[in-house]
Amino acid sequence: MITNHALLAINAFEGLGVLPEHDIAIIDEAHELADRVTGAVTDSLSASLIRRAARDIRKNSKADSSALEQAAGSLETACEGVSEGLNRKARRATSERTRGCSRCRTGGAFRL
Repeated sequence: MITNHALLAINAFEGLGVLPEHDIAIIDEAHELADRVTGAVTDSLSASLIRRAARDIRKNSKADSSALEQAAGSLETACEGVSEGLNRKARRATSERTRGCSRCRTGGAFRL
């Protein structure tokens, strides 16, 4: 069977059965497979998403959304400073990987 990464991910993770039974698969654009599959099965959570869910609950039901509001605040508190720390770590790692690379020093192409 020949397929692309998108159909393979849909078949594997969405349970839609869009591909036939197969013993061997040839994947077009396989160099993008890891990123595409990861993107297909991951999601993110933020305080704003939690607050939006709480707002939708208040707007569309009589359920109490105060626990979601509290969870949004707790998530913000728990994540304070995380992005700055990750940015510093990424800059340091990039610097360490490119130090001593003659193509980087001379402006040649280099992919990290």
